[in-house]
Amino acid sequence: MLCSLHIENIAIMDNVDIQFEPGFCVLTGETGAGKSILIDSINLLTGERSSKDFVRTGCDKALVEGAIFTSDASIFKILDEAGIEYSKEDPLILSREISKDGRSVVRINGRISTTAILKSLCSGLINIHGQHDNQSILNAAFHGTFLDAFAGVSQLLSEYRALYKSVQETEAELEKRKEAHDLNLQKKDFLSYQVQEITDAQLLPDEEDVLYEQRQRFLNSETILTSANECYTALCGDENASGALDLMESALAALSNLTRYDSRAAETYEKLQNMKYDLDDAISHIRDLKDASELEEIDINAIESRLDQISRLKRKYGDTIPQILEKCAKMQQELFGIENADYLEAQLTKELKEKKKLLQEKADALSQQRTKYASKLETAVMKELNDLDMQNTKFAVSLTPCAFTPTGQEKIEFLIAPNKGEALKPLVKIASGGELSRVILALKAVLAEADPVSTMIFDEVDTGVSGRAAQKIAEKLKKLAATKQIFVITHLAQVAAFATAHYRIAKEEKNGKTVSNVTMLDHDGRILELARIMSGVQITDRSMEAAKELLQIGEQA
Repeated sequence: MLCSLHIENIAIMDNVDIQFEPGFCVLTGETGAGKSILIDSINLLTGERSSKDFVRTGCDKALVEGAIFTSDASIFKILDEAGIEYSKEDPLILSREISKDGRSVVRINGRISTTAILKSLCSGLINIHGQHDNQSILNAAFHGTFLDAFAGVSQLLSEYRALYKSVQETEAELEKRKEAHDLNLQKKDFLSYQVQEITDAQLLPDEEDVLYEQRQRFLNSETILTSANECYTALCGDENASGALDLMESALAALSNLTRYDSRAAETYEKLQNMKYDLDDAISHIRDLKDASELEEIDINAIESRLDQISRLKRKYGDTIPQILEKCAKMQQELFGIENADYLEAQLTKELKEKKKLLQEKADALSQQRTKYASKLETAVMKELNDLDMQNTKFAVSLTPCAFTPTGQEKIEFLIAPNKGEALKPLVKIASGGELSRVILALKAVLAEADPVSTMIFDEVDTGVSGRAAQKIAEKLKKLAATKQIFVITHLAQVAAFATAHYRIAKEEKNGKTVSNVTMLDHDGRILELARIMSGVQITDRSMEAAKELLQIGEQA
């Protein structure tokens, strides 16, 4: 239940606070007083698209904030998943701030959130029914939505749609393969040549680096041998001088003798001994480096030839050997697909057949549920229409079999015969404005039982009706309000009189600016407002008496 609303700097509403009652709440006011601004504000609170145009001229930002009580477990689940703290005993505090540059900030219980989460929450809390409902009900494409909501087939329909999409994707893939069949036969020879060229080369990932190193060693073999010999002589010595190894051994001998007299030398001796082992390893490695026979074994011509082969492959298939090998793997995979196209097509055909079988089963299940509930919807709607002073109206749900569509295997359309003896015809061709308003209300009344939302807002649902029909609509709305909080924006006194709480929206001049305010009317205020609605500008004694009588009828209903 929406228990309070705060609106700040939205259009001509500069600072409005409203406390709402449960039950049947009606909002009235002259044209341009701000009724649409109130609806726009609640729309913002439910996560609808925002705009900088909402911000009052001269202000930096606008704000709408609402407090909503709920006991719906699905709402608490959304809050849990979003990590938003709440108390089941306290109302949810939802707010939407719009800056003059169009940016929007959402807060839920004081925590910054997203419009997606806000919309998800409010879809289970508030429903707003306005002029778009008239457009929807006149468009047969939306009639299935009404029937499916009544039949409760959302899960079944979701499963059907997933299968339908999968069937379409498989059909597209199969068609693509068939169209590419001839082209692939031509491509096969070229791919085979490319794969063969790369595989025959027997490339190794790091081969190029090894080849470049070998070439460098060959081209600098003289320098390598000279440097290695000089290093070896410096370490091992020759007939003219001792090397580093001889000096190291002399140092170790002296240090060994020193340890006999001074224990502090033992640690140094151990370190020097380890250095001697490392020096032995280095000498062994230098001995290998100065071995000319290894350099003589390098075939520079073979190296240059191999590098040239790698260079040609790089120009064709990739900048590095790993890229060439990756390209080869992709071509092999494509070649496999071409060579096994017939098999893969057969597999896809089999898969498509199985999916279509499952799709048909889901479509049949949908059709059965729709057929079952279509007659129930007809009965329920005609009962509601009877209550709305359309006793002779016949309402029917037409289900026409058709090919698979995203929503099933039948076209769904509402038919109506407003008068006895008339043939059923599409709703769009026969319903007047007043009849349409009552058909919408009848549908909403029927669907309300299955709708979990606790607050329903009707924006001018009484369009095109008057007199007895208006009173019947008022009675129906009051009946709905026994289980839900109902808001109605109306221009009809007959509807306003049946409300349990009446709010007047009016504009006034304040500090040189036009502002709009919302006031909850007491008993006398309601009589005055009803008289205004009935009489217009000049309120007469007769209109006041009529208003009193009308309010008494509404209160006793």
